[in-house]
Amino acid sequence: AKATGRRFVFLVDNSNSMTRGRFETALHELMKTIDSMGPKQSFYVIFFSDTAYGTFHPTPAPNLLPATITNKEKVRNWLPSVEMCLRTDGEEAVAKALAVNPDVIYILGDGRFTDKAGDKLCEPHYRRTVIHTLGMEVDKVGEQEFQAIAKANNGTYKAVAAHPFAVEMAKKQPIKRNNTRGPVWGIKLKPK
Repeated sequence: AKATGRRFVFLVDNSNSMTRGRFETALHELMKTIDSMGPKQSFYVIFFSDTAYGTFHPTPAPNLLPATITNKEKVRNWLPSVEMCLRTDGEEAVAKALAVNPDVIYILGDGRFTDKAGDKLCEPHYRRTVIHTLGMEVDKVGEQEFQAIAKANNGTYKAVAAHPFAVEMAKKQPIKRNNTRGPVWGIKLKPK
C-alpha cells in the first residue's frame, strides 16, 4: 500500500503464529520499505505480541528516526534479534504509534488482535493519521477486522502471503518462539 507522507510507523505482528515464512517475509518487506525511504522521511517500528516492542528493543528509540543510511543500517542489524511471543495484543502498540503523530501507520498481522485494539481503531475519531492494513494469510474473521480498521482510518487493506524463499528460510533457521516470560522477549508472558 503506497502512501504519501513524511512520518511512518510500522506495526508488525511478532506472535508465535507468524510461522511458515510469514515473519521472515514481514521482516524482509519491512526492511525493503525502510530502505526505499528518503532522508526527509522518518519511521518507527513496533512489534506486537504479548506487549509492544519499539525500535531497538530492549533499549527502544524514544521517537521516530530519520530515514538516514545510518539508521537504516542500525535497523537492519537489530531485526535479526527479534523473537516471536504468545498473543497478539495491539492496544499498547497502537497507543505508542499514535503518540508520535505519524502521517501513516501500517499494520501487518496474521489474524485478529487478542485484545480490543481492533475495536478501538474502528471507533469514531478525529485523527488525520491514515492506517493501512496488511493481512498475512489471515482467515476470514481476521480479514474482516483488518478491512474495518483500514476503512475507519482512510486506509486500504491488502492480503499478502509468505514468499517461497522465506518459507525455506524458516525451515532452515526458525526464529525463536517464546511461550513463557523471558528477560528480553515475552516480558509480559507468565513465568515458567
